[in-house]
Amino acid sequence: MSCSASVVTAPSKSLVATAAHCLFDDSTRTWHTNWIFVPAYNKRAAPLGIWPARYITILNAYAPSSASSKNSNYDVGFVVVSPVNTRKIAQVTGSQGIKFNAPRNQLTYSAGYPGNIANGETMSSCTFQTTAPRCGPSGYVGQALRCSMTQGCSSGPWIVDFIGATGLGYINSDRVEPSSFHSSNEQLTESRFHILKKQIRVVSACSSNVLSSIGIILLNKYIFSHYQIKTMTLTAIHLVFTSIGLIICLQMNTFVRKKVSIITVLPLAISFCASVVFTNLSLEYNTIGTYQLFKVLITPAVALISWQYYKIKYSRMIIITLIALVIGVCTQTVNDVKLTLFGTIVASIGVISASLYQVWIGEHLKKLEMNSQQLLFYQAPLSAILLIPFIFYMEKFPSYRSHEEQQAALITVISSAIVAFVVNLSVYWIIKNTSTLTYNMISHMKTVSILVGGYLLFKENLNFKQFMGILLTLFSLFFYTFVKMDEQNQLPCKRQNTHPITTTV
Repeated sequence: MSCSASVVTAPSKSLVATAAHCLFDDSTRTWHTNWIFVPAYNKRAAPLGIWPARYITILNAYAPSSASSKNSNYDVGFVVVSPVNTRKIAQVTGSQGIKFNAPRNQLTYSAGYPGNIANGETMSSCTFQTTAPRCGPSGYVGQALRCSMTQGCSSGPWIVDFIGATGLGYINSDRVEPSSFHSSNEQLTESRFHILKKQIRVVSACSSNVLSSIGIILLNKYIFSHYQIKTMTLTAIHLVFTSIGLIICLQMNTFVRKKVSIITVLPLAISFCASVVFTNLSLEYNTIGTYQLFKVLITPAVALISWQYYKIKYSRMIIITLIALVIGVCTQTVNDVKLTLFGTIVASIGVISASLYQVWIGEHLKKLEMNSQQLLFYQAPLSAILLIPFIFYMEKFPSYRSHEEQQAALITVISSAIVAFVVNLSVYWIIKNTSTLTYNMISHMKTVSILVGGYLLFKENLNFKQFMGILLTLFSLFFYTFVKMDEQNQLPCKRQNTHPITTTV
């Protein structure tokens, strides 16, 4: 079944208005399940995303004890949809106001997906003055719109005071009568199942990223100490193997190549290369403590760039959590801070470029409507090419004393490159499906895991300062997770308000 709907203004920024018959089947007395909203749908394309229902409600007058007593004057329903990629639907689409007790016979704009036009695959619209209906069920007191659109658009919005330049106005209601709401427990259960599946996917991706990142850190340390291969050379090799892996995935039909201009992806590749080059310079011209301090600053820099330039708002609790996490990570990792002019400059450029790279991943994925494989398919080889001149200028090629040593180096580097493929894919997936800030939080979890793992497995020293830093970092990470789930209404133990009006508006 397909219907039309519209986003309406509400404090939750998650409210969609439609017809009650699009939510409830009065003949079987059951709720429609697997309900999703696809704004700006066009021939199977979903340019603004797919938004699953979290909570639905209709008027009791439309769904009384028997289907025969149904009152079509109350064929109205509302849906609260779940956030997608931490964004609420009104932040993506905008929203229509609702005008109550408006006079009849007004010039009205109607939009929807009628079955008689392109089989309901494209949006159609009509502007006309409303009149009295010529037909309808007994007792129907609604209005009529002299348009040629048929079944499929009856649940779409009728908008007065419509402004074509903005696409906004007010959904019209010519009368308000008292009626209580009837809510769907079945739909709520279905939505919880959808949320659970999403949480499992996110946890799986984050776990893959943490484990593969720890693995690649250990492999890279071994390569640097045994085989004379430097950071940028190894990074370029990783990117080449990632490109080869994506070509194999493309041939296996795990994703579809989406054509995009190289110029569009170039800023992303440049920011990645700049972060690699200047992070290495920071390590060379700064103490380890200073280098670690600037790496920690990437997290607040990401939040600042997202807020200032991409209008992503963070709640007070998220900001408090972010501050606590930065303090915790600094406490456990930062020692011996010494600042020099040149060292500070290169470290600052490294922070800015790394932050931009992470933010731009998310923005490019949204703007280009690509998945992680599609975007990485372009960025990986382009970044590898851009790194080549820096490798020739800044690094020396390794030399080996025997054929056996060369073979051992090759096997270890290939192993590292395979793990890097998993890391790169998981980074893009996490940023697309959560947020850049969440990815940063996960990155700090890796640091904690390495310190704790070194203490438990290799009996490395862990002083009181590091121990307190680890505790504060873990507390911040758990609290950040709690706050984000609370903001998205995804806490499994959170009580649903039993009164739909206060839940939805």
